[in-house]
Amino acid sequence: MARNITIFYISQATLLLEAVKREEEKEGDEVEKHQRKVLSVVPEFCVKDMAQWFTFLTTNVLRVHPNAVKGVTLTPFVDCCVMLLERPDLMPGPIPASKIVSALLSFMKSGADDEFSPHRQGWGSGVMSDLAAMVHTCPSAQTKLGPALLRTYISVDVVEGLDVDKDTFDKYSSRVEISQLVKNLWSRTDCRASILTQCGSDLFQSFLDSILDTLLYVLHDSLSRLANVKKIETLKANEDEWQSLTATEKAEKDRFYRSEESVASGFMRQAKKTLQFLDLLSQSEEVARCFIRQPLAARAASTINGFLESLCGAKAKDFKVKNMAKYDFNPGELLLTIINIILRITDQDHSRHDGYLVSMVRDPDFEVANVEKAQSVISGKGLAGEDTVDQIGQLVEQLKKLAEEEKATSAAETSGMSDSNWMEALVELEIDQEQLKTDYITVMQSRRFNAAKIQDSHSFQGNMQGLDPRSPKVKALMKEMKQLQQSLPVGPEASIFVRQRRLTDTEMARGVGMLEAGSSQRQVAQAVNDEDRMDVMRALVTGPTGTPYSLGCFCFDIYFPTSYPNVPPLVKIITTGNGTVRFNPNLYADGKVCLSLLGTWHAGDASEKWNPAKSSLYQVLVSIQSMILTPDPVFNEPGYERLQGTDEGEVQSQQYNWKLHLHTLRHAILGQLRNPPPGFERIIRFHFALQREAILKQCAEWVQGCRDPDLLKRLRQAADAIFEELMQLD
Repeated sequence: MARNITIFYISQATLLLEAVKREEEKEGDEVEKHQRKVLSVVPEFCVKDMAQWFTFLTTNVLRVHPNAVKGVTLTPFVDCCVMLLERPDLMPGPIPASKIVSALLSFMKSGADDEFSPHRQGWGSGVMSDLAAMVHTCPSAQTKLGPALLRTYISVDVVEGLDVDKDTFDKYSSRVEISQLVKNLWSRTDCRASILTQCGSDLFQSFLDSILDTLLYVLHDSLSRLANVKKIETLKANEDEWQSLTATEKAEKDRFYRSEESVASGFMRQAKKTLQFLDLLSQSEEVARCFIRQPLAARAASTINGFLESLCGAKAKDFKVKNMAKYDFNPGELLLTIINIILRITDQDHSRHDGYLVSMVRDPDFEVANVEKAQSVISGKGLAGEDTVDQIGQLVEQLKKLAEEEKATSAAETSGMSDSNWMEALVELEIDQEQLKTDYITVMQSRRFNAAKIQDSHSFQGNMQGLDPRSPKVKALMKEMKQLQQSLPVGPEASIFVRQRRLTDTEMARGVGMLEAGSSQRQVAQAVNDEDRMDVMRALVTGPTGTPYSLGCFCFDIYFPTSYPNVPPLVKIITTGNGTVRFNPNLYADGKVCLSLLGTWHAGDASEKWNPAKSSLYQVLVSIQSMILTPDPVFNEPGYERLQGTDEGEVQSQQYNWKLHLHTLRHAILGQLRNPPPGFERIIRFHFALQREAILKQCAEWVQGCRDPDLLKRLRQAADAIFEELMQLD
């Protein structure tokens, strides 16, 4: 039976390959369009089932029946896998892609599995006896699989029509598998060359950016779980305090403790694998040089500064649980790997103005003391040789020198601009709320919905497809546009603004040229989408007053897939401090928005899920503003809701909100003043000009209310910078 099933799926792979190849015979620019049309009729489960069978075959069947598929040629399946990964426009989605990766990875692992190696002859003879060799020696795998895996690593970030209550898909686990497959290719010179040729390209920069996304999430989340484990360990160590709890309270804390233990160790394993992957790649000078290019340099510097702060800063003691090995947590090992990556990048960094080193010292959270502490730990514990320790010492001196230069430049630029006593004067300021409301609505209400040129900076640019004016999607969007134009909330306490994509100058010129050449209006519309793209939008949600997001501007990119309204829109937050800040348990640093209405969070019941007949973008945006941007967002974290209404919960919420105050000031206010997202330049300027006094009063109150010394210093710096920016507004 196993042999027959395998032959069936090999035949299916061959048919898919031939169907795509047959369309290559067509002339002109229509080839890819016809290929997409041919494969559009192939159900997603066909690809998933095929991939899952080969994973099962490799990891189970051949261990028991080593001769089950002797003589069957695997090449068509490998070629089909590479084709589908290389052409995401042909692939039904990231979920089938992840299944393909799992299948190929199972082949690769079989070549290194000692337990399995005696049975390799089960597939065939000669070079084809090794499943891993089948992949390695396949021409398409040697030249195309590497770049295709880079695209797949990036693309699993967005899944159209995802329903987490039905689909068992985790992009971080998928990315770890992809990284293991890339590592396998990297070990072979012939396959590595195809990856290195991508260095410096937009694809490779986005790939490295996605690695940082993964690392930032899994390492930070693991450390936060370890901090919770540490708190409960400390509580249990205090016999009197532990015994003062009721039996129910003890049981709840034990359940939470076990849950946090499990999640912490799982994320830490993923973090170590991802960090080791980055460590391996950075050993190549070509890859290391990619990190000195902007904007990746600033993103990498900020991310790594955050890791150094966690491992070497004042909060490092919060993660020192009793049995670190139980969670696969080795701070010294993590620290050495991070420092080695920094040293390799800085060895390639010769820029004095805009490279990685400069980005490190310009990051507002940079502390040279953390690098000095890293040197001390690595040297004191003998984690590296003298040469490495000396290199770290030289790095410290470079950073100190650059920091002094940046400090002098900053002091010269801001000399005489800030009044150090402005906070004291504004804490007691009384604001006429009625007048503010009148002025705000008068200026902003007519601007809540419009069109703007947002495509070039849009997160879903790669997902955009042709827009059929007769499609159900367009009919649904026409109805929604009317609702957005009339119903979006506008007021000083909370507002929502939306922009849809407008035709760019290049597209307009192209359309004019086609008309002059005799093309019909319909041909022009199909070629350049000469209507405003109602399926590509950007929203600006202001933080509701009374929350740690108050008066900040939070930007979201939106795309309506072809099957809309049967599936929810794709939504991504882009106010993330260049991908370094997680504003909420449901708003990730990589842009993910967790909301049951979007299918990205578990629904309590069917009424919370997307309903094609009733749900809308308006409902999504209002839900984000009211259900995510809340006064106590820490309780959005699973497991934390049990603390709501307790003294412990109040402390947790207060500490969490102090951090959010800093993030809001830095990125949702100061960052928006300095670099407003395209489409909202005027809206942001009007918003902050009208709310100037309220924002400054809020800054003063937040600084005055913070009791964390490290955060307090940074809050003051952010507030002073906001004061200077607001004073320059008309």
